[in-house]
Amino acid sequence: MIVEKDARIYEEMDPMDTVDDALLQRSVRGELDAEEFLDAAQITCSVTDNVVLLSGEASSEIQRSRAEAVASEVANVFGVENDIRLKT
Repeated sequence: MIVEKDARIYEEMDPMDTVDDALLQRSVRGELDAEEFLDAAQITCSVTDNVVLLSGEASSEIQRSRAEAVASEVANVFGVENDIRLKT
């Protein structure tokens, strides 16, 4: 599932304001690592064209959703695809 932010915001952005995907990935990774509620070591993230792909495992749907919310709150993230699986 891809969660996208309000498209109107991005219509107003200058293309020169976009952030390098590698830099954005480091920012998302830092925010995930700082989130006490998450076992961030079990979550990987990659970024392509300012869209974050989350994968890995979470112990609960709450943690899975929280990882998505944390990633979507990072500046310049246009959307989040959450492929995190629940641990069985």
